[in-house]
Amino acid sequence: MKLILILVTLGTFALASCNTVMGTAKGVGRDAKAVFIYSRDAVTGRPISD
Repeated sequence: MKLILILVTLGTFALASCNTVMGTAKGVGRDAKAVFIYSRDAVTGRPISD
């Protein structure tokens, strides 16, 4: 019983940390894309994206 509880707990932590890493990676990618788009708009003086 203890072994099953330990495995479930470790599995939950592993899945939660993986989800956090993936979410962080996606968030950083979206932020980089937004910075690129807004910088391009500021440099050209024409807001391409509203």
